[in-house]
Amino acid sequence: MPLKDIKQKIETVFRFSNNSDEIFDAVDAAVHEKISDTDLYKILLGNAALSKDEIILFTEKLSREFPECCYDLYMWTAKIFGSSYLDHNNLEKSLHYLKKASEKEPAQCEPYLAALKLYNYDLELPTNEKVIEMMNHNSDSVKDKTIIYSTLADHYERIGDVSLKRKYRSLAEKYRHQ
Repeated sequence: MPLKDIKQKIETVFRFSNNSDEIFDAVDAAVHEKISDTDLYKILLGNAALSKDEIILFTEKLSREFPECCYDLYMWTAKIFGSSYLDHNNLEKSLHYLKKASEKEPAQCEPYLAALKLYNYDLELPTNEKVIEMMNHNSDSVKDKTIIYSTLADHYERIGDVSLKRKYRSLAEKYRHQ
């Protein structure tokens, strides 16, 4: 069977199947055929029939098999878990995958911006502190520091911390002119 047909069959399973065995077999077939297609795996990870554990299992397996897809898979998995905004455990998982993405591609600002979107301004959640830790810990390696520092300034303005707002606004201006 031509690779195009195999890939189409796998995509159909990823998109429509609610049978775990069939999905696992399709993942194995994709790995066996060495199909390195992030969009195909996004379809898999978005399958509503998958449990949280299966999403994690497939993300980790595919990231090992196709390291060139790691960053995108981590970001997609973070989005999946981050969409359950009121579930603290899912926010933790989302933040975990955003950290992995930032470690894989340290110059990219998207993981940091996505992490800050997980900050809950209405409730004091443990993830709020972890979001800020992530922003402060690794954001220096980001290529476009202006975006990160501007976003942090907006964040601190929103929570009423004028001192940190000024600090990050100043840093944003500094890097804007470099």
